[in-house]
Amino acid sequence: MFLALLQGSEYGIFAGFIGAIGNVIASLVQAVITYYIIIKIGGISSSIFFLLKIFGAVYIIYVGVKLLPIKNFAKPSDGNIQRSESIIRHGIDGFLFAILNPKALTFFAALFPKFVHPGAIEWAVILAVFMPIAIIAFVCFMAYVVAGSNLIKIFNSTIHIGKIFGIFVISSGIILLFS
Repeated sequence: MFLALLQGSEYGIFAGFIGAIGNVIASLVQAVITYYIIIKIGGISSSIFFLLKIFGAVYIIYVGVKLLPIKNFAKPSDGNIQRSESIIRHGIDGFLFAILNPKALTFFAALFPKFVHPGAIEWAVILAVFMPIAIIAFVCFMAYVVAGSNLIKIFNSTIHIGKIFGIFVISSGIILLFS
């Protein structure tokens, strides 16, 4: 959510679209991994959740630290990326934010046993479960991107925007680390 707001407000809707693609890919990767773990093993190890939580928290804190020096956002024009960062970087950020989120694995681990029988791969079930996941992830991410692109009008006047967003993201990472 926060990454989508940031990409929409600082880099524009196209960068947010690329971030949404990365987010959807990560969500589908998590869903596939969880699906096969449930089919083959029957569950997910708590140590996997713990490692994902640590890596995710560290990455979130890193992104928050990168935000601290930003004084204000340059208003994106025509949805184009205003910084020298590559388009691929936005997709990677969307992917990493989603893939390092242990809550998604918990969600999928709770959801799939309702639809999946261990030992059987049913492609109709896979499509029926995975397509809505992809669509919902994309639509939600893009809704936050659009909201972020509109928030730039409100927050652009403050010189402390980077500190505000950075502290919020760092706090989120710390909460994840100790939860």
